[in-house]
Amino acid sequence: MKKEYSILVKTGDVYHAGTSAKVYIKLHDVNGKVVSFRLDNKDKNDFERNQSDGFTVSTEEMIGDIRQIEMCHDNSGPASGWFLDFVVVVDLSDQNTYKANFDMWLKESQLSHTVDVQPMNVVCA
Repeated sequence: MKKEYSILVKTGDVYHAGTSAKVYIKLHDVNGKVVSFRLDNKDKNDFERNQSDGFTVSTEEMIGDIRQIEMCHDNSGPASGWFLDFVVVVDLSDQNTYKANFDMWLKESQLSHTVDVQPMNVVCA
């Protein structure tokens, strides 16, 4: 069964926050399974300062509820350092929504970082 996720990535609003590097997301589930995706909108300059970028990804792998979100980049391009603000992931099969606050630089000394998610689902009475 194919699983689809909607992903929103927010680059921070600090000087030189954007990146030209290739960016990847890894979703870690509660059972330790990990799926990885490259995030790239063709014909668009993703991950610029104070910009929100949306992506839809899918996988055939069965993955449970998300426990952690890992963001990384390959350090390529002339401006590879990146100030990542936050990431929101929505599981489109059940609308479970997860947010990970990064608020940090990903650059030469640290090309990836993993953050525990905050479930954002709100049950209305």
